[in-house]
Amino acid sequence: MTGNYRLVFAVTVLIGAVLVAIGLWAFWALWFPPPIPELTGTYLADDGGIYYVQRSSKTLWWAGMSLDSELPADLQWHRGLNFTNVFRGTINSDNTIIGEWADVTRGASLNGGMLTIRFGSSGGVTNSRG
Repeated sequence: MTGNYRLVFAVTVLIGAVLVAIGLWAFWALWFPPPIPELTGTYLADDGGIYYVQRSSKTLWWAGMSLDSELPADLQWHRGLNFTNVFRGTINSDNTIIGEWADVTRGASLNGGMLTIRFGSSGGVTNSRG
């Protein structure tokens, strides 16, 4: 009988240890979500624009301008003639940034709206919708 009690005790301890480990893992995952990368910098985008991005704590700002590749080389410094936009968003703990963007009158288009950006654990954009 002593052997059975030892086996039951060992299994009980093992199950308890597994449950504690799962609880600690869940607590860590909820309390310390993966960080959003620094993000401040200059980026070329697939929409033909260049974006100047600034992160300040939980706020993300950008100014985006079209590169206007159809212009001759001597006029390339005239960026933003097709579009120029600004964005202000809030960085959330679930790896999303939710904010509002607007075209400004430097460019030919005048649009705007809400935008949600989701980041993957590696820091790249995995989804955006506006």
